Parts: sequence; C-alpha cells; structure tokens
Amino acid sequence: MPTLGDKDIWPPFTIPSGIITVSADLVQRIATEVGIGLITTKSVGLHEFPGYPEPIFSQYSPDSLSTAVGLSHPGVEAWAAEMQEIYPLDGKFLLASIFASNPEDFVAVARSAAGCADGLELNFCCPHSLEYGAAVARQEELTIEITRAVREAVPNTLVAKLTPDGPPIGPWAQRLVEAGADAIAAIGPTKAITVLDPYTGKPILSYGSGGLSGGAILERGLECVYEIRQHVDVPIIAGGGIKGADEVRAYRDAGGDIFAIGTALGGLSTPELAEYFKLLLADLENGTNRAAAMSLNERILDFTPARVVEAWRHGNQIELTFDIDIAAEPGQFCLVWLPGIGEKPFCIASRHPLKLGIAKAGKVTGALYNLRVGEEVMVRGPFGNSFPTAGRMVIVAGGCGAASIRLLAQEANDPTIILGADRADNLLFRKDLAAAGELIVATEDGSAGCQGTTVDVLRELLAEGDWSDVIFCNAGPERMMVAAAELERRVVPPEQIYFSIDRHTECAIGLCGKCALDGYRMCVDGPVFSMAQLPPDTAFGRWRRSPSGRRTPVK
Repeated sequence: MPTLGDKDIWPPFTIPSGIITVSADLVQRIATEVGIGLITTKSVGLHEFPGYPEPIFSQYSPDSLSTAVGLSHPGVEAWAAEMQEIYPLDGKFLLASIFASNPEDFVAVARSAAGCADGLELNFCCPHSLEYGAAVARQEELTIEITRAVREAVPNTLVAKLTPDGPPIGPWAQRLVEAGADAIAAIGPTKAITVLDPYTGKPILSYGSGGLSGGAILERGLECVYEIRQHVDVPIIAGGGIKGADEVRAYRDAGGDIFAIGTALGGLSTPELAEYFKLLLADLENGTNRAAAMSLNERILDFTPARVVEAWRHGNQIELTFDIDIAAEPGQFCLVWLPGIGEKPFCIASRHPLKLGIAKAGKVTGALYNLRVGEEVMVRGPFGNSFPTAGRMVIVAGGCGAASIRLLAQEANDPTIILGADRADNLLFRKDLAAAGELIVATEDGSAGCQGTTVDVLRELLAEGDWSDVIFCNAGPERMMVAAAELERRVVPPEQIYFSIDRHTECAIGLCGKCALDGYRMCVDGPVFSMAQLPPDTAFGRWRRSPSGRRTPVK
C-alpha cells in the first residue's frame, strides 16, 4: 500500500491539482463520496486572481483537452479560512497545491497553508503562465532553492509537481529530493498548444494557447515517470493520459505508486465519478478495464455556428432564435461564444429551433443583446441535467428564469405558470408560456397582470386547494426561489420542489469546478436540483463563488 508521510493512501488514486477538487465544499464531497485516497487541491498563491476569461477549455482530440484556466484562486488567506472548516479529512490525505514565483512568496504561501493540509505540492508545472509553474521550472536552480526554503519553513510532507518541459526530469527530480521533497508528482499538462476552431479559424481559448492533457500525453508521461524512478526512491504520483486500469498498470510498471486521473473525468457527475473509481479499483484487482468506457472519449466541446433569424428585445432582455436545432431536454444549457469577446452559458428555451433568452448585464451579454438578424455566434452543448416533465406541475419563473422553463412548460401537461418581472417589457416568452398552460403574470410596477411578485402570486394560489401531488419547478433570481420554496415546502416534501440554479460556469464538463454549490458542480450535477439534494446549511440563497473561487453573498 503506498504512503505519503505517515498516512496510507488507499485507494491509490487522486484527481490532480486544478481538476474538480478546487474549493472546500468540493473537496469535502469528493472525499466523502468518491473512492480516492489522496485529495489534491487547486493551486493557491498569495493574492486573489480570477483567472483567464472564457473560453478556458478546448478539445484537442476525443480524449485530450487544451486548457488555460489561469491559476484562478481566492488568495491563500481566504482559501485557508475555508479549508480549516473541513480539515482534517477522515481517512484521506489532503495535499494542498501552492505556487509563487520566488522562494520568499512560496514560503509565505506554505506557512499559511500548512495548518490545513497534510502535505504541500510545489507547482513547478502550470504551462500557461508567464510567471508561475513551468516558468519557474525552467530555472532549475530556483526550484532547488524554493524546495529547500519551504522544507526549512514547514513540517508538512512536500511533493514537487514537475513539468515534462523543464530540465531533464530524472536528474531534476533527484536534486529536488535532495533539497527536501518527500515525493514527486509527474506529469501535468505539457507545454501550451493552440487549438483553432475549424469554422472561424480563430484560437478557441481566450489566452490563445493552453496546456495539453489527456491521452495525447500518455506516452510522454510514462517516459517521464520511468526516468524519475531511475533517479529517486520516493513515492511518485504518476499521471497524464490515464483512462482506465490499463494505463494505471503501465504507470505502475514505469515506477508510479499513486495515480492521478483528470481529463478522463470530463463530463462525469459526482455519482458517476464514484462509480468510475469503484470500477477502476475493481479493474486493478481483477485484471479488467471496464472503467475506461466511462472516460472522456468523444468530442463534447466542439462548436456549431448559429445564425440569428429572429431577435425580439424586451426592455434590457432579448429573445434570440437561431437557424439550428439542439438536442436538449428542459432545463439544460449551452455555451455561446463570440470570438474576440467571450463565452457564457445560457439555458435553452427551445430546441427546434434553438432559442435563448438573455438579459444584458456584461460584455458578452451586451454584445448578444445587440445582435441583428443574420449575424452568427458559436454554440456548444447541450450540457447538464433536466427538469422532470411528468405529473401535475406548477412552474414559477422570474426575469430570465422564463428562458429556463419555456421548454419545460411546453412539454408538461397543462401546467400552471407564474411569470414575473419588474415591468411588462421585461417579461420573456410571455406569449409562448400563455399557449403552454394557465399563465398568471405579475409585475412589480403593475404594468402587466397583477401588481406584485411571483412569490405574492404563489402565496395566494396555495392558500386554497390540495397541492400535495404537485411538482414545483422554480427558475429566476435566487432570493425569489428561496422565498417560493418556503411556501412550497408547506404543501409538499422537498423531493417535489425543483430549482434551476445559476452559478459561475466556465468549462461545462465538470472539470474546472468554478460552478461549485454545496460540493456539487452545477454544470454536471445540475443545473436542476431538488430541494432534497441541498443540505440544511446550503449555500443556495446565501452565497456563490466569484471567478476566483472566493465566496460572495448572493444578491
């Protein structure tokens, strides 16, 4: 059984830094529900940074990605404050990845992180920064100095995470062990490459290039681990291109002890992650390779061009209809990319043809609001899960929540729909919803329907009659949904109350972890959640995460 420090690592798997386990709530849920013995956090540095703007993920091949997240993090002080809420992890080794550009800053981060982690991983790997990660690794003597300085400053187990694009990796690993590293991790993403969209001919990533990961780097990873093992006699955390047990066996033969799986997990929900690692462990014991069938091995991030055929503006919102269809279920979302401007997620209001409802709020939504008939965008998806559609249903939608439930309303059996907005010209898809069921409209200024909010209408509706068999589906501002749920839970159990929840979403396939909610990843575990899934101290209605990962209050 492999060990790190004084802890056994079993099962002998981890998810590498920057993938999935990027915040305390995600760390805790994965540690509790998924069979891996080593939990590795996202890299954290001294000062908060939001990372690069979207797109941050592109697909190099069916089993490989090129990504440039940009080392987003909330700053080590905010990070440590959260990690202290969950540390230590029962039966797990928590490895905190840290980065900086010089020994002094590395030591400062290490000292702040040391009290809420079993070990520290020194990031000499990130390939898409001009200052950190691989940029530090190219200065071999600097990495030795950093390792020695951190070793003298903290007692934690030290792991050096190495890039294959630095110094000769075997002798480099040996020098790092001599300087104080207790283990080596290899490899992370290789040097950044540029993936061009075949339709537009433009780089997909906002950064331009991104680190290559997945099956495309398997051979290089095996070479590096074998080379490292010839020079050191410490634990090696081996990874790069692992899909299933066959690759784990190859890395074990090359000298690996603990095995890191990242890109292969793209698109897997939390229950599917648990099943994947359960199968992977059984495969190692039985000589099979069943888990590999669950790994990423199809093109799920390609774009389709979509031309605007209708654009209807309502106040600061717009209904856009495009010339393509999309195979979506009610509640799912897509990513819309405007090259040179950015990419954002939007709930799918119609699939035949694709319709979106968008509120003008920032750079990307402002550009979409100004689109004219004939102009093009790039679309990928659908992503996420969906609402139930069977049974007696009450649908509550406020503002842009109308886009989340339009398709649901059309597929449900004569639903009751409550549609609200601040004023009449911000009522999205009003005519379509009126044709789908019994529509009750509320505006705060009284310019359409009754004067008041969706919650006011819901309260009056539930005052009479038997609602015990109803499914409630809610979409819109989070405070509105919380207030609606308080009324709904008086007449039905939590299992009959659903929400479409919005969180900051970037990759859409569950890897970047930026859309965390109570340890779920909104893009693969949601965006539709039942009230029964949310814990009593849920973040829903209380706080969300900024692009850096910092917790911020819900407005």
